[in-house]
Formats: sequence, structure tokens, C-alpha cells
Amino acid sequence: MINLQKIRRYLGTIKQTLWVYFYDMKGFLKYSMVQNPYKTQQRLLGLIVARYHVVEKGLTMPNMRPGFGFENIMSLIDLCQIYTKKFDVSESLFISAIESLKEYKDVHEKLSFQLNQALESKLSDLFSQHSLRLSGCVQKSLTKEIFIAESQSNFLKFAHSRCSVRNYTDEEISPLEIRQVVELAQTAPTACNRQPIRVHVVGKDKLNAVLSLQNGNRGFGDRANKLLIVSVDRSSYLNALEHNCVYVDGGIYVMNLLYALHYYHIGACTLNWSVTPDTDQELKRLLAIDKTEAVVALIAIGHVPQEFKVAASHRVNVSSIMVMHE
Repeated sequence: MINLQKIRRYLGTIKQTLWVYFYDMKGFLKYSMVQNPYKTQQRLLGLIVARYHVVEKGLTMPNMRPGFGFENIMSLIDLCQIYTKKFDVSESLFISAIESLKEYKDVHEKLSFQLNQALESKLSDLFSQHSLRLSGCVQKSLTKEIFIAESQSNFLKFAHSRCSVRNYTDEEISPLEIRQVVELAQTAPTACNRQPIRVHVVGKDKLNAVLSLQNGNRGFGDRANKLLIVSVDRSSYLNALEHNCVYVDGGIYVMNLLYALHYYHIGACTLNWSVTPDTDQELKRLLAIDKTEAVVALIAIGHVPQEFKVAASHRVNVSSIMVMHE
């Protein structure tokens, strides 16, 4: 006998799910950079930041490759020129982009490395337009002692001392160390205390295979001692209205995990998991991750060397992100 009430509930669930996901899709397509990335200041600035952060990362690599990122830098210069004509050039993130390009040029001059002539010409033209804004921002040089000095200090000093690290030693991170880190990270809150987080620890045997599926670890990923994969078990959530809780819970946990790693003096760099469904499924097959789990992020980890560099990663003024509603 057909249970009409059960069918109605099921069809209602499908309708609600489609409505929620369509709402998200419509907003993303309309307001993200998917269409016309030059339309608004925020879109173009977001594209510029993504490009110039690649330059920052390249300048801090364990073995920087002279002349790296030619196509990316040529594109970044073009974007900066478009921005100059359309928007406020006093914006701090835009200035940071110009400064990262200036540092790129200065570093190569110190190495006596001749950059591509077309690139040199475009850089000179850009700098001539923004010479008053070049304060010589450089990537940060750290020692191990400086990096860990505030790792168990008060939270203000602790939080400001944490940064993404892409330089690691060959020293092994023990299972005990990772267990301590994960136990500390479990202080992170989750919706209704459901605790759906899973942490997959990837060792050297499968490290490179996993990293080959992710596009943001070139130049340093293979130096990591371990890889942590944070996923969230979707079985814990009630309905489509909670679909974003998967990534809210996961994101909160990732930040807490990064703090826990810093507390225990372990260098870490978050790697995004912005991949196709095929790649996501390939990762789950490779590591036998349950299909109920949504992968949120990967984190490369390792002990830090005595001396290393980290990206400047300029932070905008708090007044530009805080909105008061009174």
C-alpha cells in the first residue's frame, strides 16, 4: 500500500533542498567573479589579491626559482592597470599588490637575474604611476625561536604570532604529537555539539599522491612531513537548511586545528579543496574516506627550520570589514 504522507514529506524535502541550493547558486553566479570579474572594485580586487599572493608565496619558497610565475605576473600587472583606471588606488590591498611586484623585481636584481624584457617594461610603467605608494613591503624572515616565542603566550600575542608556514625540516612528527594537536583542536564548537569532524592523517607513503590532486602546494608540499585532511560527516545534519553547517563547523575546526598546531610548535599551511567532483571522489578512493564525509580542507604540516620566510599577507584595516548595526 502506498504511503501518501511519506511521499508528500519526501517531495517536500526535495523541494526545500532544490530551493535552498538554487538560492545559493543564484547568489554565487550573480555576485562572484564567475561573470565579469572587472565589474566591481571588490571583484577585481579579489582577483588581484589571488594573483599577488602567488608572488608572495613564490618569494618565500625554500628554494625560490628565479623568474618564477611569468604568466601570472604579466596578468597581475594588466589587472593592476585596469584597476588604476577604474577604482581607488589608495586601497591597502591594491598597494600591497604593487609592493609585492616591486619586491619581486628587487629580489631578482639582487640575484643579478635578468627578467624578461617585456615584463621589465610593464613593471617600470606600473611603478612610475605608483611610485609614491611603494614603501618597500617585504616578506617576513623568521627564526624558529621567533616563530615559537609567543606560541604559549596570552591569546593576543599568540594569535598574531601564528602564520602559514611553507618551509619544513625532515624531522618526523610523531603520532603522539598529532594526537595532542587533535585533542586540543576538539575544543572547537560544532552545531548542537554534534562533533561530525574527522581528521585523516596522511603519511609520506601517500603524501605525494594526495598532493597531486590539489593545485596550491607547488614548490613546498612535498617537503611536508604529514598532511591533515579535515572532513565533516554529513550524516549529522537534519535537512537542507543546515547544508552550510558542514562548512561552518569544518571551517571553525580548521582554524582551531591551526591554533593547536602552532601551540605545539608545528608549522602548517592550509590548502584549499576547490576541486571537481571527479577529483573529490578520487581522493576518497585513494584514502578510503567514507562517502558520507565532505572534505573541507587539507593542511600541510612539518617542523620548522632554524631560518625561513613567510608571506607578508597584509591584513586590511578593521574599519573596512566591521559593520555596526545600531
